[in-house]
Amino acid sequence: MPDRQGDAKQSATLISDLRVANAELSDINLKCADGINVATSRFILAARSRVFRRMLYGNFAESKSNEVPVMFPSTVVRPLVNY
Repeated sequence: MPDRQGDAKQSATLISDLRVANAELSDINLKCADGINVATSRFILAARSRVFRRMLYGNFAESKSNEVPVMFPSTVVRPLVNY
């Protein structure tokens, strides 16, 4: 019989690992209004947001760039990325 608590704990760890912004695993930088870059994963952003999915995988300039300017400060963008 599967250990559901163990599976849930492992899933939570995987999600935490995927959300950690680190230069080695990140493939895109969000350039914030305050000049700070927030490293993240294009895939994770697209999986969590229809807007990012269309922007990063659609027919937009951002789909071909590794840096995307955003009009919000990093104090707003970091929590968004971590969500």
